[in-house]
Amino acid sequence: MSEKINDIWASLSVAEFWGDIAKEFYWKTPCSGPFLRYNFDVTKGKIFIEWMKGAITNICYNVLDRNVHEKKLGDKVAFYWEGNEPGETTQITYNELLIQVCQFSNVLRKQGIQKGDRVAIYMPMIPELVVAMLACARIGALHSIVFAGFSSESLCERILDSSCSLLITTDAFYRGEKLVNLKELADEALQKCQEKGFPVRCCIVVKHLGRAELGVGDSSSQSPPIKRPCPGVQGKLKEKSKRVRLK
Repeated sequence: MSEKINDIWASLSVAEFWGDIAKEFYWKTPCSGPFLRYNFDVTKGKIFIEWMKGAITNICYNVLDRNVHEKKLGDKVAFYWEGNEPGETTQITYNELLIQVCQFSNVLRKQGIQKGDRVAIYMPMIPELVVAMLACARIGALHSIVFAGFSSESLCERILDSSCSLLITTDAFYRGEKLVNLKELADEALQKCQEKGFPVRCCIVVKHLGRAELGVGDSSSQSPPIKRPCPGVQGKLKEKSKRVRLK
């Protein structure tokens, strides 16, 4: 009996805590039923958990649009970024981030990505990673983050598991002293997907280490110029790959 009471109390505490957090969000369609419903006991029926069933919102709108247009925080710093090298830092305001996210959302739409589509993101911790995630959220696409230290085989498996129709990656990056040619690994993964009967529609490549060639780095919202040479970084794009600069 005491265990049942504890379970009820725990569920009420969780619902109360997250219910207060949810009140801070914009909801296109508020939750009309119970905030939290679940069953983890197989003897009582199907296992399930439901949070705010029926409620509709957009995380990107809550993170960016509201802060820029409603709260007038556009000139405030959204986040600070520190790179691999000492002094390799930058910052981005809510205004700048909103512009970049809107631009990349349009890029995704142009590539045919729609609400419910899956997008794989195979990138290091660079500012464009945040842009890619929020752009997916903005248009209702589901993103699958794949750790940039994983192998091409691991990337292939995750693309297949999620049925991703588009891959976002980077040309290369430094992890400590090691240069990682991420585009080369991405190409190997895409080839493996092709061989397993699942061709990925498109691969978008952020020019990170090669950004100096594009004149990137003058704005405080963009990654600063690199401080190391990048020998051996693959320069050619394979078919259905597009190299872009998120700005």
